[in-house]
Amino acid sequence: MEMNPKYVSLIVVLSCSLTSGLFAQHQSVIHDGSRPGGYFNDRYIGFVPKHEKIANQTACAAYLEAIIPPLNRRVDDEHHVRPVSATTEIDVVPHVAEDGEYLHDESVVYDGHGETISDHHPNLLVSETPLIWARIEYLHWWMKGMQTPPLVTTSLDGTPQAEAGVLGLDSTSVLWGDSPVNADGRSGGRLSFGRWIDPTCGQSWDVSFTALSEESDTFGGSGANHSILARPFFNVLDGQQDARLIVYPGLLEGTMSVSSATEFHTLEAVFRQIYAELPGIRADYNFGYRYADLNDHLRINENTISLSGPTIGSTFSLFDSFETENEFHGGQFGLRILTQKNDCWTFEWSALLALGNTRSTATINGQTTATPRDGSSTTTNVGLLARESNIGEYRLNKFSGIAELGVNVRRQFACGWTARFGYTAFFWSDVLRAGDQIDLNVNPSENSTGQTSSEIAPVFPGETGSFWAQGMNLGLEYSF
Repeated sequence: MEMNPKYVSLIVVLSCSLTSGLFAQHQSVIHDGSRPGGYFNDRYIGFVPKHEKIANQTACAAYLEAIIPPLNRRVDDEHHVRPVSATTEIDVVPHVAEDGEYLHDESVVYDGHGETISDHHPNLLVSETPLIWARIEYLHWWMKGMQTPPLVTTSLDGTPQAEAGVLGLDSTSVLWGDSPVNADGRSGGRLSFGRWIDPTCGQSWDVSFTALSEESDTFGGSGANHSILARPFFNVLDGQQDARLIVYPGLLEGTMSVSSATEFHTLEAVFRQIYAELPGIRADYNFGYRYADLNDHLRINENTISLSGPTIGSTFSLFDSFETENEFHGGQFGLRILTQKNDCWTFEWSALLALGNTRSTATINGQTTATPRDGSSTTTNVGLLARESNIGEYRLNKFSGIAELGVNVRRQFACGWTARFGYTAFFWSDVLRAGDQIDLNVNPSENSTGQTSSEIAPVFPGETGSFWAQGMNLGLEYSF
């Protein structure tokens, strides 16, 4: 029995109206009443921002939503997708697109994996989804300090010359070193951006760059604030602690300084794919490339003038320099879980692991310039702790890993803006730190021609260790 086409059209129109009415009763958009406007025939008349507008669904759109979940329009792999089609000629109520909506007039609809569902009905109403996002964050982080041996000492007034500045004596105290340096909190920044590959927001490319400001620590000393100033070392010839004097009453007058600095950066570029999704919960994984670099610099300078003996009036300028550079290149895999409490608040947990190679370089330099009273100076490429036995450039390559954990709270605002606050912990294995490459064992008989006694010291330790950084982040994200 065939029905009159006019009755068919009437039934379809009534079904569309009823579906739209029921759908409107379940909308979560709430107007706070602060904007001018009002309701007329259950419709709001007035200004509504773009992000709050919701498409008026037609019967065809309602059917499409029934097979594609609304959060990201994904379809479970275990279910077969039945194409949306219109085999019967029906009357479609025309819809005028408002701000924040567009009429999808192409013969393609995407499922949750970027595949197409063909043969769908034309002019289906599709909500506009932002495909690009950018984020900037302020960081306040702390990181593992650089451990150094005791490099500057002083002694009580009246301490004999042979005991001045020597480690292990009750009269000696350490002025700089023997503890981590560059461990204070510092500011930094993180820039991130990404793009969804398909309109279903199932796959994306993400890039993020993190940098912390250079953290430095310095020391300066002279006869103006210390009656005794010295640089301690272990004399391998005598087999006991010794010290090089910088300031001593009636013997030497001078100044010395120590400066250290640490820099840290990291970059990641990953492909992200949705793994699973439940109401209010979404999990995705990512894999890609991770880069990180960590650089240390430590330099000791001293300038002295002899006040007595055969070298009276002579000046000596000396420096020791220790630098390390670490670069990590490797592959990264990560997991992220998002839980959405409501339309505004989202909680994010992430865990990342990168495995690859850390290429480390250590550079040790030293120099001494002696200028007697006649003014003819002599320069040799040795210092006190940087001598011919350890001066040079050293390279290491080690298989290492990077791990990162993060937790963030996100608050969505109007017009595509989202605020973000969280905490990040970063760990890196097998890196060279400049302070660990300082050997306090010294053979004083070594000279610039390389002639030494049987004991070679100092040497390059080549000691590696771990590095960590952790802190808080606060930022803004914009989607468009």
